[in-house]
Amino acid sequence: MPSEPDRRPSARAPVAKLALASCIGIVLLSCGEGAAPTAAPTVAPPAPPPAPPPPAPQPPNAPENLKVFAAGEDFIEWRWDAVALASGYEVQFSRDAEFTEADEVIDVSGQTAYRREGLSTETSVHLRVRSYRDTGDDRLRSDWTFVLPATTLSPDIPLTIPDPGLRAAVTVALDKRAGDPVTGRDLSTLRRLTARSAQIVDLTGLEWATGLAYLELWDNDISDISALAGLTGLEDLQLGLNDISDISPLAGLTGLEELGLGLNDISDLSPLAGLTGLERLSLSDNDISDISPLARLTGLERLWLTLNDISDVSALAGLTGLEDLLLGDNDISDISPLARLTGLER
Repeated sequence: MPSEPDRRPSARAPVAKLALASCIGIVLLSCGEGAAPTAAPTVAPPAPPPAPPPPAPQPPNAPENLKVFAAGEDFIEWRWDAVALASGYEVQFSRDAEFTEADEVIDVSGQTAYRREGLSTETSVHLRVRSYRDTGDDRLRSDWTFVLPATTLSPDIPLTIPDPGLRAAVTVALDKRAGDPVTGRDLSTLRRLTARSAQIVDLTGLEWATGLAYLELWDNDISDISALAGLTGLEDLQLGLNDISDISPLAGLTGLEELGLGLNDISDLSPLAGLTGLERLSLSDNDISDISPLARLTGLERLWLTLNDISDVSALAGLTGLEDLLLGDNDISDISPLARLTGLER
């Protein structure tokens, strides 16, 4: 019987396989070198379209709600609503309804009120308003509002005093009976008026009381004190325990010597900066943090500022006439600015 062939691996088999693999590798390498693809050229993305030009600035809207706010024997005051994005307002005043270029255009800046004084009694005048926006060298103006006429009042015509609490206090002060007419001339004779805890909300009519030197309206519900703006004879004004936040109508009351504004909602004291005749000022229990407007009130002898949010008292350093200073219940840590206040008694 023939013998089974020897199945042991031959020593030459690995060598043959290695040689074969080397040949295949060489062939593949040479194939690869010849078949390398050419890279596609890079194409830059298209440039974005240019941004559209910004829209041309537009004039603001015309003011709305133009109204006669107050009138007296020799003055009229108009007011209107603020306009969004307006830089200010111009008014044109005329003694007839036919406005011409001869009628002066008055720039009232950012104010939303215009008061004309020095008018004759029972005189009719006319006013219109427009807003403007300043853009660089240009001023863009709105259309004019409608023309609003108004007439100064006779001091002998009975006044309307809508607030019952104020009307009652005025009636008593004038020694009149309830229901008696009250004229502007009557009110102009008042020198003192007290209406404490009378639930007063509206001060309309009090603008006629131009002779007042003393006015006390403590503990009422007053928020709008604009009727007091023309009472320049006031020396002592007490407005504590009300709902007042805007004290700008007091800015022109330069004759004031004593002012009580405690227990209100006041934060901005800038309208007081020019009241350099003040000797006694109460501002306790408000929302005040910045007292820098008080730095010029060098005539102050008494200043009460308790229960506020004050931390910096450096504005008081020059108020060397102070004798009575209350600063409790604030956030003050540095009192060195008070070192020069050698006249303090408490």
